[in-house]
Amino acid sequence: MEKRGDGMAPLCGLLAAAASLGCTAAAHSLVQMNPSAVSEEWPCEGKGSAAHRAAIQGQAEALRVLLAAAPGAALARSQWSENGYKGRHSDWSPMHSAAGSGSPEAVQALLEVAPELVAAATDRGLTPLHVAAIQGHLPVVRMLLQAAPEAALVADEDDELPLHRAVGHVEVVRLLLAAAPGTAVASLTLAAQHCIVRRFGAHLLPLKCCCRLPLRLP
Repeated sequence: MEKRGDGMAPLCGLLAAAASLGCTAAAHSLVQMNPSAVSEEWPCEGKGSAAHRAAIQGQAEALRVLLAAAPGAALARSQWSENGYKGRHSDWSPMHSAAGSGSPEAVQALLEVAPELVAAATDRGLTPLHVAAIQGHLPVVRMLLQAAPEAALVADEDDELPLHRAVGHVEVVRLLLAAAPGTAVASLTLAAQHCIVRRFGAHLLPLKCCCRLPLRLP
């Protein structure tokens, strides 16, 4: 992501605030001053661009305003650190933020401009589908699978599929299995095995071993 000069800081700050709050008229006026501000991080690296801010808040209309003025903002990457995502990630896209927000409208806005973002991965291999699965956002998971069914087969740096990350969200698990039946015999981490046993019943033994077992849902 490009470094901004200090002179752009006030504009970036105002634009980020307007995008986060869904103030579309203000966002439209501000972005006309300098469209490149849409992709800038503010107030510092690791906080995301205005596009990230609109996406994570699920402000789809504000996001559309930003993307109309600067379509390239959809491809902006940032660093991100939030509970549930196993530490800090680089190359976090607005689509990751939209998937985390659970807003189908925000996801759709990004798909229309940059459909390739479905396959975007952070430096740790986390895709938007992983993020939506972690959060249990069923409508977003469905949208992402419709756009790219093969995303269900993409593993992160821990060799975990979106299926593994969806543990605890029953309907999301079922949807992922329906999209990619082959993942029913995917390897499970010990933590995932334990959670699935607790969630789906005692007929799946909570084995505390290093073997990897097939997953079968009732």
